[in-house]
Amino acid sequence: MNKIFAMSVAAMALAAGTANAGLILETESNNSAATANNIGTFNVPGGSVLVDGTITPGSIGQAGDVDWFRFTVGGTATVVASIFSLNNVNADSELWLIGSDGTTILAYNDDGNVNGGSGNMSSLIQANLAPGNYFLVISGFNDGGASNNLPDGFVGDAAPVPGQTSGHTQNFDYKFIVGFNVIPTPGAAALLGLGGLAMARRRR
Repeated sequence: MNKIFAMSVAAMALAAGTANAGLILETESNNSAATANNIGTFNVPGGSVLVDGTITPGSIGQAGDVDWFRFTVGGTATVVASIFSLNNVNADSELWLIGSDGTTILAYNDDGNVNGGSGNMSSLIQANLAPGNYFLVISGFNDGGASNNLPDGFVGDAAPVPGQTSGHTQNFDYKFIVGFNVIPTPGAAALLGLGGLAMARRRR
C-alpha cells in the first residue's frame, strides 16, 4: 500500500465518520453563556441531539427561565433546530442562535414551528456556520422584546427597564431537536478524491 493510498484511506475514514446522536436532559442553572449545557461536538458528517427541558416563569422582580445550550462544529455546517411542547397548547417559545462570544445574534425565530404541539413554537435553519463554538438559547414569549435583543428572562426590552417588574410568564416542558450537517474541509475532500483514484487504479 503506497503512501498516497494510505493517506487517502485515512482521510476517507475520517471524513466519512459515523453521525452521532444522543439524548440530553437540560440541567439548571443554564441561564447564561457561562453556564450553558454542552450538547456536543459535531464533525463530518454531523449528527443530532434531542434535549428534554423545561421553561419556568418569572415573578415580581425575578427573571423567567432562559435555557442556554453550547455546541461545537468541526467544519462548515448547517444547523436545524425545532422546539416541541407535547403537553401545553399555550406554550410560546423564542429561539436564538448566538455566536461564540455569547452576544452576537446570528439567527432568531419566534413562531416558526407550527406543528410543535403549539402554534407558537420556534424553529430555525442556519446554513454555512464556520467551524467553531455556538449557542442555542430558548426562552418564553416576548423575552427581549425583539430579535435584536439578547434573552434575559424579562418581558419586553432588555432588563432593567423602568416599570418592568416581572419576568416572562411561560411555563412548559419541551423537546428540542437539533441536527447538524457538517461539510468536509477542502483538504479532506481532495484526499477523498485521491483515494477514489487510487482505488480505481488498484482495481485495474
